[in-house]
Amino acid sequence: MFYWNSRNALLFKRLLFVVILADVKAFRQQPSADFEKDVITEIDGSSLLATRGDLLKEHSLVKPYEGSAWLMAGFALISNQFVRLTPDHPDRMGAVADVMPFNYRSWEVELTLKIYSPDLHKPGDGMAFWYVNEIDRQGRAFGFPDLFRGLGLFIDTKKHDFTDANHKHPFISATVNNGSMQYVHDALGTHLQLGGENGGCYASLYGDQYDPSKILIRYAERTLSVFVAEPGESNWKLCMESEGVILPRGYHFAVSASTGMKTSEIHEIISIRVFALESVSSEQDFEDERNVIFADQMAPERVYAGVFKKEFDFFGTILIFLLPIVVIALILTFIFVRVADSVSVRSKRLF
Repeated sequence: MFYWNSRNALLFKRLLFVVILADVKAFRQQPSADFEKDVITEIDGSSLLATRGDLLKEHSLVKPYEGSAWLMAGFALISNQFVRLTPDHPDRMGAVADVMPFNYRSWEVELTLKIYSPDLHKPGDGMAFWYVNEIDRQGRAFGFPDLFRGLGLFIDTKKHDFTDANHKHPFISATVNNGSMQYVHDALGTHLQLGGENGGCYASLYGDQYDPSKILIRYAERTLSVFVAEPGESNWKLCMESEGVILPRGYHFAVSASTGMKTSEIHEIISIRVFALESVSSEQDFEDERNVIFADQMAPERVYAGVFKKEFDFFGTILIFLLPIVVIALILTFIFVRVADSVSVRSKRLF
């Protein structure tokens, strides 16, 4: 017969504690990647109003854009309604960058932006979101250096004639770089993109000056996921997902844009909202991760083939074939006239 006494009660409490501790350990040992997949599935199709984590005002850029730690560069200008990175003129670039280093392991950044132009037949070049170690230089990668350390998310709006990339534009892709790989629009950019050769997505982000788009960049559990909401949409749509991504803490957020030599469009930022998905980490916690940049799912580096993919132009093709014939005919006509004149002069002298 079992008698309940103080000794048995103590044994029962110890047994209960062991069971609870085992359950907690089992819960903590569940694969974090599976948990992150569940979160990504939950975000896909969810409302734009739903948020996760704590809004970090000191790292965000929101109206009326006063007192923020974001600096402007290039042709960027600020108003009380938007931050315009580039005007509708060719060969322009602009950027905004957070001067404060970001010391959180997991985060979300929500971009509200507008891309529009009176002439949609000649758009270009596009925008980029950055999480990099240097923000004080300009370059050819949408206004930022094409050699960088960190993460680059690219919104390429220009349809290139010389490319072996087979996708529509605007095209969103991402890559991580340790400073040794040079980014090239639509060439090496899609060759080295996260998620492999089929990573990235097409998103119709073009609107007008009254209808913005949204992009959500999430980094948690070494997984980078990107969601988009085209103009007029009210729910997130998964664009890309890549596991095995390692990004250092202590880097800087930035957004840049550029226009082409003969193409142009307006790039505007309405807001940049930064959310922390966990508490800030101490300097000692991330000292060993400061220089680690890595990605598992990445398209292999290839030599850019430069395949000509321009649409067939009937009149241009006819002109190419007819032009040599016309030139040869003109040359022969000129020679014939000169010879005829020479013969005529000789005939007159004989008489």
